[in-house]
Amino acid sequence: MSELDTFANGKNNEYDDLAGDLQDLVVGDVNKELFQEYINGKKNGKALHDYKDISDFLISKNMQYMMLDELVGEMGRLLEDCSNDTYTELEEQVIPDYLKLMRLSDTGNDENPMLLHELYLDITTFSNMITNHQEQDLLQNGIMIQSTIKYLQELDALIMLSQCHMYIHQLVTFLQNAKIGTLLVSDENSTSLRLFYHYYQLIKHVSLLLGKLSKCDSKFLHQLRSSFENNVLVDFNNQLEKLVLQINASYENEKGSNTQLSSLVYTILKDQLDHDNEQ
Repeated sequence: MSELDTFANGKNNEYDDLAGDLQDLVVGDVNKELFQEYINGKKNGKALHDYKDISDFLISKNMQYMMLDELVGEMGRLLEDCSNDTYTELEEQVIPDYLKLMRLSDTGNDENPMLLHELYLDITTFSNMITNHQEQDLLQNGIMIQSTIKYLQELDALIMLSQCHMYIHQLVTFLQNAKIGTLLVSDENSTSLRLFYHYYQLIKHVSLLLGKLSKCDSKFLHQLRSSFENNVLVDFNNQLEKLVLQINASYENEKGSNTQLSSLVYTILKDQLDHDNEQ
């Protein structure tokens, strides 16, 4: 199978192997217990693992392999669960104590003032706990969730940029190995005309991708751009110039120029001119 057929069929064993490896990864559940380990470690200075920061902690849980939209939704639900904890504790602890207080106030027992005082202290302690939970824990959880989402969004953008780099690298390598200068393009060989036109379409595609990444200061991208401009484009333009001379020679010999080859060259030259005018 030729390299052109391999490219057209989209076969890539390296990416297939990578996809198989990713299927074996186990992504941790997004819940309060997941972050409690990190939070307790930060408070007590005794984390179960030596995480440098929250990013290192999340990577250890394979969170970078989770779909971003799904993770954002899970983070939102986690923040809602943390908020609901306050109401649950209120229902399970404060209301029963309040009802007990109401019953004691109606008994007339001499021990009631002492019990009321104890209940008052308990309620005050619990009230302070709620205040602390709302002002500190919820704030910390919210900040952590927001920073996690931002980190994963940046990671997702970095992954997409890396994939784009590799895609451009594959295209430039293919165009270089195709050696368009050795292709004999003529009206007698319709296959050569189609290949030459498809080669030009790939060149346009690479030019578009490089244009979109013009602000990316990547050494690898600079190398790809240099190889594309100094090798691929030079070879293609040389071949295109030869075809123009071939068409002119045919016209001068009165063989006519209204051929498939002349139409193809005209289409490419006009497309290049239109593209330059749009810049």
